Amino acid sequence: MQHPGTQQRRTGHQQGQIRVMHLITTLDVGGAEVMLMRLLAALDPQGFSSHVVCMAGPGEIGSRIAASGFPVHYLDIPRGGFSPAGGVKWIRLLRSVRPEILQSWMYHANLLALTAPLVLGRVPVFWNIQTSGRNPLEFKALTRGVIRATCLLSGLPEGVIVNSEKGRVDHLRMGYKDHKFHVIPNGFDLSLYKPVDLRRKKEVRRAFGMEEEAFCVGMFARYHPVKDHRAALKAADMVRKRGYRAHFYFAGQGVDEGNPDLMQYVDALGLNALVHLMGYQREVHVLMAAMDTVISCSHSEGLSNVIGEAMATGIPCVVTDVGDSARVVGDTGKIVKPGDPEALAAALIELIRMPHEKRQALGKSARERIQVRFAIEKIARAYARLYLKAVSGKKGCDKGGP
Repeated sequence: MQHPGTQQRRTGHQQGQIRVMHLITTLDVGGAEVMLMRLLAALDPQGFSSHVVCMAGPGEIGSRIAASGFPVHYLDIPRGGFSPAGGVKWIRLLRSVRPEILQSWMYHANLLALTAPLVLGRVPVFWNIQTSGRNPLEFKALTRGVIRATCLLSGLPEGVIVNSEKGRVDHLRMGYKDHKFHVIPNGFDLSLYKPVDLRRKKEVRRAFGMEEEAFCVGMFARYHPVKDHRAALKAADMVRKRGYRAHFYFAGQGVDEGNPDLMQYVDALGLNALVHLMGYQREVHVLMAAMDTVISCSHSEGLSNVIGEAMATGIPCVVTDVGDSARVVGDTGKIVKPGDPEALAAALIELIRMPHEKRQALGKSARERIQVRFAIEKIARAYARLYLKAVSGKKGCDKGGP
């Protein structure tokens, strides 16, 4: 999704544009990275020029952002380490671009972003946090230390953007400053994620070797304990044992036949004929359109991109009640407790038994909910208002104002 003429204007600063630098920890495939990519595409290019700086090395999302015409720079700082060369690159980039807004994404980048005013003088810094509900012990020791540091320093940035109300509450409990928070949910591209008719759905299923008439359940998540793929597999086993036939399609990094833990569990449950491990899928929206429902089994989330994408595609979701998932889904899907395969199986059986027309109506309501509340254009305007207010306040201060 691009504004007309965007490609020509992105690579250089134009008169009247606000220079925004986005600093992010990595540009691999992940929720924060995808949200940054969507925001860049949705911000008005006549009002903003954007540069992206990644603390790590090149990644999949970085390549996509660069292909869209945005400058992308890498500091090549090793994960879990420090690089003097990376620090020098960072200082040179700040002095070269001279951003009027610095927007950072994820804890490590949020901490590094606080060095920008030391180099440039007063520049508004906005942090972005995309997590909620995580047990601190799930993070590595260095990340735990970075999180503690950001708690202590959370009064310094201009604002702290969180993508969920649950994230705000969790970080207040951790010690973040209340007056700094702005809850801006993730936004979704309704031109990319959209419903398909029955003919197109069958075409997609044939292309992926799927049964055309089967009830298909999708789970789109990288392999990580917090995503709880085992709960989904247990639920699949329960659905089968209760006499209902459904195929389960799992897509995401590490979710493939090269994963011995997953394969052993699928074998132990005897689900080989009904469970399909599809690995990383670049064109997720294509595979998603072939599904009858999409599930999210996470133990913690901020605001799940996958849930919003599925709803925009017109698919009713079954999600665990974590983060803001229930708030996003509302009455357009099913909400279950995390870590409860029995409840997940019951919700899936309810959808399997539901008449096709009623499932379609749920999916239509889901898309309408995303259109009204979470369209990326609306979310980009919320970011733009923050940036404009901060820049106008900075100019007032530069002129001797309060």
